[in-house]
Amino acid sequence: MNADILHSFAECLRSAGLEVEAVQADGLLHRCGTTDRPRRRDGAYKAFLDAPASLWWKNWRTGDEGTWTARPEKELTAAQRKALHERIRAIRAHNEAEQARRWQAAAKLAISIWNHASPVGDNHPYLQRKEVPAIGLRQTEDGRLIVPLLNQSGKIQSLQFILPDKPAEGTDKFFLRGGKTSGGFFSIPAKNGTKDGPLLIAEGYATGASLHLATGHAVLIAFNAGNLEAVARLARARYPDREILLCADTDCETVKPDGSPWNPGREAASSAAQAVGGKLALCPAHDGRATDFNDLHRLRSLEAVRAVIASARKQDTDCPMPEGFFLVPDGKRAGLYKLETKPDGEMNEVRIGPPLSVRGMTRDSEGNEWGLMLEWADPDGKKHTWPMPI
Repeated sequence: MNADILHSFAECLRSAGLEVEAVQADGLLHRCGTTDRPRRRDGAYKAFLDAPASLWWKNWRTGDEGTWTARPEKELTAAQRKALHERIRAIRAHNEAEQARRWQAAAKLAISIWNHASPVGDNHPYLQRKEVPAIGLRQTEDGRLIVPLLNQSGKIQSLQFILPDKPAEGTDKFFLRGGKTSGGFFSIPAKNGTKDGPLLIAEGYATGASLHLATGHAVLIAFNAGNLEAVARLARARYPDREILLCADTDCETVKPDGSPWNPGREAASSAAQAVGGKLALCPAHDGRATDFNDLHRLRSLEAVRAVIASARKQDTDCPMPEGFFLVPDGKRAGLYKLETKPDGEMNEVRIGPPLSVRGMTRDSEGNEWGLMLEWADPDGKKHTWPMPI
């Protein structure tokens, strides 16, 4: 019987995107990896074999949380249902108290590390590799780059460390153990110092720095896709009338636990943009590979980054921009473009056509054959018109 329950526990955790070698059903909190990051500890669970046999789990990467019981709750006795609900409440209360304690201790340590850290120049290996400058960063004695995570009061709540060189396996970025990441952000101020211009929100530091170099706008770093909406809501609360743009990574190589395609960067940024009435700027994929705006900066140019940001659209539109296309709304380069990859791997902007302006409606002398009068300019700047039938 217990073996069947343990098997069901394992299946439930697997369905939730958690990676667990052997379920520990001892009622204690256990951290584990997730399907897309099995070596990280972005998952957690508590399992109980005593009646009613039950499981609680949390996927910190996706934000999903759930419970499971060996028997449907409607089949439990009143006493068993009460015991189950009390168990869940106790788990959550204990987790919240323990989490608050860890966050407070980590914040204190983060501030100490930051205060003892050294200034860092643009010649840091990671910054050189990403072709971005150091803006408000520091480094440890062994050369790890430090990016502070700030809370809504502007105080440090945790730190992100970035290794000088990317290891052969695993990630080159990690957070201070026990630190709070949710709602944490890093701020890059606008070049002109204003606080009323467009506010861009992106995931990583290098991505945000590239966006800043390309546009001069202020940028907030949210550190991961799951934190975009929390940071966007903080920004909207502080700046009710400011234009906010969510700048999405294209995670086109990611799949869900069931193997179906999943683009968490685009999904999270779109949701965040809708939540705050902001715009979405989606970085185009490069050669079918996952891409962010720092990749676009290095593979193509800062002008390519500017062009995508200029084409950002409100997420309440019924006509989303197809992936890989972007608009330049005005100026000499105004028009519709598509980013394509050359055989040598370089990215190339292909101009599809100029802007089309609707100047009015047309009809024949009998009041039939209605159409729209379109106007556009050719590459020489000469304007043309055409009555398009409708």
